[in-house]
Amino acid sequence: MEYMKAFKSLLKNASDPTKVLAEVPYRKAVPILKAVPEGFSAPGEREAWFTMTNAGVDREGDIIVSAGVDVEQFSEYGSVLWGHRADEPRFILGAPAEVVKEETRILIRANFLGEDANPDAARVLNMIKAGAVRAMSVGIMIHEYSEA
Repeated sequence: MEYMKAFKSLLKNASDPTKVLAEVPYRKAVPILKAVPEGFSAPGEREAWFTMTNAGVDREGDIIVSAGVDVEQFSEYGSVLWGHRADEPRFILGAPAEVVKEETRILIRANFLGEDANPDAARVLNMIKAGAVRAMSVGIMIHEYSEA
């Protein structure tokens, strides 16, 4: 809730609200899937399935509605990042291999870079497989919101 209060304050006081909407990222933590979703392909050696977002209330008290999320550009050009950072190559872990938009959730099968391309990506994938990293966080740009 605090995030949305700060966001609404920024929006209210901005001379050009569209610039605020384009520059304020939003993050939501969701669990890594322990099993392959029914009807989907098993992940390859360097892949893992994630729930990008779901219809649940997040830690800020917000809900991301899948129908309102445009995944087209992420599917084609997106990267899987560590800590929402792309300022150094070591934080780029891989890319989406498959993005599935359902009514109440969005799933991603992420393809992680190999040891030769990014040792940190291989290390993170090993931590996921070992159960030490159990959630991911989705970063989105809010273009429109409503209060329930």
